[in-house]
Amino acid sequence: MKRIHFQIKNSILINKSIEEVWDYTQNYANRSKWDLSIINYNTIQLSPHRMVQLYLRDGTEMKLIYKSDERPFKTSLIATDIKSWYLFKAGGHWSYKLVTGQTLWTQTNAIQLKPKFILKILSPIFKISFYFIVKHAMQKAKRNLEQ
Repeated sequence: MKRIHFQIKNSILINKSIEEVWDYTQNYANRSKWDLSIINYNTIQLSPHRMVQLYLRDGTEMKLIYKSDERPFKTSLIATDIKSWYLFKAGGHWSYKLVTGQTLWTQTNAIQLKPKFILKILSPIFKISFYFIVKHAMQKAKRNLEQ
């Protein structure tokens, strides 16, 4: 059975500088304030590549390895050592662009589910759920930043 792949992409305009948006969204101490799927993290290393151990509300654990970490413009990462009943691979990139004095923050996340029959059936629901989780988290980050 083939693995199910999909991509989640969302953008939001935030009325703050690129540096402020980058610093807030890339600081894992802030993440659980706006991304409710994250319950804990451990920074493993900051250089030569940032690595973070992430713990999610659904019991998933993974190590994030940053391939690109170019403050304040973009990041890209892959997830490794994934412990999850449904997730096989994940990764993505975030970009930050100045647009008429505001920051356009875009998340593009790639997800690959495990090759299980039940996941094949549920994959449309997973895709919609992930999209709304990302969209809601980004909206909450925007509200926190603009307060």
